[in-house]
Amino acid sequence: MEIFQAKQQVDSERYTDLSKINMINMYNLYYEIKDVTNLLPKGGEILHVGIGLDLLSPILRNFGYKVYTMDIIADLNPDYVGSLHELGKVTNEKKFDLIVCSHILEHI
Repeated sequence: MEIFQAKQQVDSERYTDLSKINMINMYNLYYEIKDVTNLLPKGGEILHVGIGLDLLSPILRNFGYKVYTMDIIADLNPDYVGSLHELGKVTNEKKFDLIVCSHILEHI
């Protein structure tokens, strides 16, 4: 049986360089916020997988959501470090009301 070994595919410096922020990031952020607020009432628990620049989580927290973060890049300081392939193991089978995975599926 083959065991899947997840690996980091994006250089973590990409997420600390402000010159990498562009209008596409802002459009994506706008629609992510709209989607979450349309799907889940305030106070809901969200897992944000693949936090990247971590623009979404602070805004959702400010709107009254309980947000947990997960990323394969430990340097980004997520609440959970690991691969989406091992979501249950990494989060100790914690249940969430909503999981946000935006722009990460192409890395799986």
